[in-house]
Amino acid sequence: MDFRTKLIIAVGVILTGSALAHDARSDSLYFDQLKGRYTYVNMETEKDKVAKPFPKKVVRITYDGGGNMNQYYRTIAVWAIDGTQVRIAGSCWSACTMYLALPDVCLEETASLHFHAPRRPNGSGGDHFNPRVTNKMFNMYPQKIKNWIQNNGGLGRDWIHFMGPKHILVNAAPICAD
Repeated sequence: MDFRTKLIIAVGVILTGSALAHDARSDSLYFDQLKGRYTYVNMETEKDKVAKPFPKKVVRITYDGGGNMNQYYRTIAVWAIDGTQVRIAGSCWSACTMYLALPDVCLEETASLHFHAPRRPNGSGGDHFNPRVTNKMFNMYPQKIKNWIQNNGGLGRDWIHFMGPKHILVNAAPICAD
C-alpha cells in the first residue's frame, strides 16, 4: 500500500473514529452530510443515493515559502480526501514540496521546487536536523522525486533546486494540462 492510500485511510480513521474497509475497484470515499463524516460506499449499488460531487477544487501555487511540516500534513490530508488538485506554478520551497505526495498534483512549466532537510532552531543560533523527521519527509515523495533528490545529494543542510522545464526531462511529476 503506497503512502497516499495510507494517508487517505488514516485521515478517514481520524474523521470517522473507526477503521474503514476499502475496495478500490468499486468503493469511493465521500462525505455523508447526514452522518457528518466521510465514509466509503459501493458506487455500483449506491450510485443513485449518493449526492453528485462538488466541482473539483483547484489550488494554484505561485509562491509558497514553506513552514511548519505539521501544518502541511493537515492540509495534505484534507486535500487528499476532498480531491483537491494542486498546480505548482511558481516557487515551492521546503515543506511546500510535500504537496508532491498528493494524488492530484501537477507542475506547470514555470514551477520550481526547492528541497532541504527539515530543521528547527536549536536556541544557540544554529539549526537542529532530525534524521527521523527527514526520512519521514523524504518517504512522502513519489519515487521519481526520491531518485532525483538522491542523485542530487539528498536532503541535507544545503538547498537543492529543481527549476523550470528541466522537470519535464526528469518526468518527476505530471505536467499540468492547460
